[in-house]
Amino acid sequence: MFNLENSSIRKNLILIQLTTAFMAVLICCGFFVYNDIKLFRDSSIKTKYSIAEIVGLSVAPALGFLDEEAATQMLAKLKSNPAILNAAIFDKDGKEFARYTRTGQQPFTFSLSGNSEKESQEGYMQKVIVSYKVRDPDFLGTVMLRAELQGFKEILMNYIQVGVFILIISLVVAFIISTFLQQYITNRLLAFVAKTKEVGDTNNFSIRLPTAGKDEIATLSVAFNNMLAQIEKMQSALKHSNVELEKRVKRRTAELERANQELERFVYVASHDLQEPLRTISNYTGLLEKGYSAQLDDTANKYLSRTLRAASRMRTLIRDLLELSRIGRNAQFTQVDTTEIMKETIAQLNAAIEESHTKITYTGLPVLTGNEVELKLLFQNLVSNAIKFRKAEGTPEINVSAVDRDTHYLFAFADNGIGIEEQYKERIFIVFQRLHGKDEYAGTGIGLATCQKIVTLHKGEIWVKSTPGLGSTFYFTIAKDLK
Repeated sequence: MFNLENSSIRKNLILIQLTTAFMAVLICCGFFVYNDIKLFRDSSIKTKYSIAEIVGLSVAPALGFLDEEAATQMLAKLKSNPAILNAAIFDKDGKEFARYTRTGQQPFTFSLSGNSEKESQEGYMQKVIVSYKVRDPDFLGTVMLRAELQGFKEILMNYIQVGVFILIISLVVAFIISTFLQQYITNRLLAFVAKTKEVGDTNNFSIRLPTAGKDEIATLSVAFNNMLAQIEKMQSALKHSNVELEKRVKRRTAELERANQELERFVYVASHDLQEPLRTISNYTGLLEKGYSAQLDDTANKYLSRTLRAASRMRTLIRDLLELSRIGRNAQFTQVDTTEIMKETIAQLNAAIEESHTKITYTGLPVLTGNEVELKLLFQNLVSNAIKFRKAEGTPEINVSAVDRDTHYLFAFADNGIGIEEQYKERIFIVFQRLHGKDEYAGTGIGLATCQKIVTLHKGEIWVKSTPGLGSTFYFTIAKDLK
């Protein structure tokens, strides 16, 4: 079978036209052949019936006088006609009166049926049996002939040859005509397909199709052009909207950058300017405690001690704020060995590690592109937090690992500390958000906010998974491409 779906429309149209022409010619030829063969058969039967009639008229006297010898001699004259195979004469009582069998033929038993003609079961177009009732004027008997229809095979072969010739000529003519006629349809359809492909490849919606004519293809072209016009109009409006949106985004981005710069300058200046009076307060309070503590009562000494602790916390807070404001100000990325950063972090926190008997392990830390100073601060904050929020009993354990994820590195800082409640897992990354009192755990609430800002600068994300009482694991990613 032909796969019409995978063939071009040009080939499909030619195939349909040729098939139609073939079937039409075949049906016409079949009709004419059947009609001519039927006429040939009917004519042959009439001829055989005429012979039977002549024989009947000739043997009428023999039947009347019951002269079998004369009847037999009359039948013997049928050998001059090679188409007659068998013949028989029956008297008026239906008894066989005389018989003829052509040389080389088998005897044939006739059966009186009362019909003037009977088709033989030997083949519709091969042999027939005809009968003629002899009257003079009374019924004398019946003459029956069995004959073959000569010339049928020659006529059939002639029809086949002529039919094949007509079919071939018809198909050739139909192919030539259809090849020219189908171009009117296929050329326009192929042009339509080419234009639609051009629109799809170039996204050029200003292209238009020719709309000549009033047929379905012209209607389709008009509808397609209308669709392209609507798309072009929508695209133009969308481009205008995008231009306006880009302008607004650039304006808002510039405003945000300016506001952030002003805020960072304010935080830096404010933090820097606060250090001098804070240092003065701390110095004079220390002098009072050192030189006049003996002259002051217990309440006054308690006030001095609280003032010194508050000044110390304030100094730590200002330092953390300065570190937070400096992040991203000098965003220079170089090759950084995070294994070396981990070693430096352990060395800097050595006192706290030994005091808490913390066990720290690390594996698979990569060499990556990043800001070395800020990555050191990130590692220090996460490790110091894990040490700070340890459980009262047991040995604190911290494991640091990293995995290569194609486009980024995934780091994990896991500990067996006190853990974090589910509702606080996002709050902890907000500046000044503390989950514990300052007397219970020291800190300013800026450390994890600093970590988040550092990770964001490195095009990554940071999050935590934790089970209260079992520990926490802080995850963060560092992108490989920081352009």
